[in-house]
Amino acid sequence: MGPDVDAEGFYKLRSDSVVVFLFEGIFDLKLEGFNQQNVLSSLNLSIVEDSEGSDPALHVELEHCYLFAGEFSARKARVVSVAPYEALSDG
Repeated sequence: MGPDVDAEGFYKLRSDSVVVFLFEGIFDLKLEGFNQQNVLSSLNLSIVEDSEGSDPALHVELEHCYLFAGEFSARKARVVSVAPYEALSDG
């Protein structure tokens, strides 16, 4: 999001993308507040030790914006796709 606003006063989006992740070997899963919106304020990633092995794991924290939140760790993760975000039209 940039500093520019449109005629209605909404911020103009630029360079926004839709990113699809695939997580495998998930453990320590905690989800709460699942609802019809499931909006996140951020997705935080960090490296942690896997309690069942010697390899590091990826810890994923889903920070809430509207009720839904969670966290989990995964033994494998990859980016499946990245595409430009295209807003839906009101028509």
